[in-house]
Amino acid sequence: MTNASVRRTARGFTLVELLVVIAIIGVLVALLLPAVQQAREAARRMQCVNNMKQMGLAVHNFHDTHGVIPAASFSQPPDPDNQVGIWRYVRFSGWVVLLPFIEQQQFHDAFDIEQAVDSTFNVNVFQQVDPIAGYFCPSRRPPERVPDSAYHRGDYAFCAGGELPNGTASHCNTVNPALANGMFLRPRSESNGQPYKRPGQLTFAQVEDGLSNTFAIGEKRIEEFRDLNNDLIDNVEQAQIDWVHFRWGYHSTRNTTSPMNGPLLGALNDLDANFGSKHPGGCNFLLGDGSVRFVPETIDHLVYNLVAARNSGRPATLP
Repeated sequence: MTNASVRRTARGFTLVELLVVIAIIGVLVALLLPAVQQAREAARRMQCVNNMKQMGLAVHNFHDTHGVIPAASFSQPPDPDNQVGIWRYVRFSGWVVLLPFIEQQQFHDAFDIEQAVDSTFNVNVFQQVDPIAGYFCPSRRPPERVPDSAYHRGDYAFCAGGELPNGTASHCNTVNPALANGMFLRPRSESNGQPYKRPGQLTFAQVEDGLSNTFAIGEKRIEEFRDLNNDLIDNVEQAQIDWVHFRWGYHSTRNTTSPMNGPLLGALNDLDANFGSKHPGGCNFLLGDGSVRFVPETIDHLVYNLVAARNSGRPATLP
């Protein structure tokens, strides 16, 4: 072959072509990232659903074992100086009595249930045991302790009821069924000065609106809401609404008096502590029958309150 043969010349990208390729890749990445984020959130929300399903199984197994729905929390005895060996689970929450039913018998047995939850002995238990992953929503945070404290946090709360048109209200911290229309109450003393003999007082039969129409557990609000001046809108700080007594102690419930994922309509107290989540647009709720529903934050407020109550007389269907 001679020099006249076909010559092949190497040809590279021009600058314009390179910029076009980079721009196309950038557009594809920009289109792909939201889909990846949505897929991750879908997986996290599904894990949250699975957490709540395990709680539902625990509540039903507890009811089968003890004949009652677990108490939301346990009271201080009338005579605090005479509580040891008589009163149990003093100022503990229902999340502790449920531990054996979520395969956490060892954690439960580490506590001294004849001492108060904030006793030195029980605080040391929190220091030595890892937080329970199933009590945390992965869309919000990994399992964690309260900063500078031995206590653990958590992202779920028992439902204490709703505020109904007939004036019946929910109450997050009571032994009186007339003051709380939700599924979860404190246990009632057997007689004056004597401790309760059952770790709860309500039964499934007393959920008159039906287990499939009644909230049992929901995700709790811990976020702050601030205005343009960075002032708290409802005077609720995260430390107030996410401290130890809202997980392991006496305020382990929330209600539907205020809308989910928003500021409180009133002051933070037993009658007004709301649900909330990090899932876009709503919260996961466990119903009394063990099913889990994602409830949009746009739900009609009356329907929201009716589903929170066990005995409204007006069973409502979720959208």
